[in-house]
Amino acid sequence: MVKNSQFGFTLVELVMVIVLIGILAAYAAPKFNQNEFKVVEKAREVVEAIRYAQAQAMQHSGFENYYGIKFSGNGYQVATMTSDGNIASDNSVKNLTGSGLYVQSWSSGVSLSSSESTIFFNSRGMPLKPNSGSGAVDEIDNDVTITITIGSVSKALTLYQLTGFVAH
Repeated sequence: MVKNSQFGFTLVELVMVIVLIGILAAYAAPKFNQNEFKVVEKAREVVEAIRYAQAQAMQHSGFENYYGIKFSGNGYQVATMTSDGNIASDNSVKNLTGSGLYVQSWSSGVSLSSSESTIFFNSRGMPLKPNSGSGAVDEIDNDVTITITIGSVSKALTLYQLTGFVAH
């Protein structure tokens, strides 16, 4: 006797799978917070800017002005700076496209804080800080912590005092 059996899924089984996928999607969707992705993106921008300033300092050593980065509450600027921490009048550090000065100012909702507001780099790539009293630069005392915050999400970067390496 020959049995005629068919292989496949019933309509009930297909509906149950679709319902389960819907439940899992509804559970997982809130886990993807857009601010987490934005904070990581902004952190990478800051790391890129720090490394760019460091590379410029190592390539252009021996000049009067220092290459560095100056942080503000909602952004930063890579520039040539005088030893007292001010942006040099002949600042000519262009952004990576070469179309303007290397300034980044983020919209409201993004905040940036740093344990040092201005960081210079010497010809070896070592980070320095301005000494406002003497007009000279000093070695940084501790590792620098840079924090980017969007909403309730924060990302901390560490700039190591001896090497200038940025960990994120």
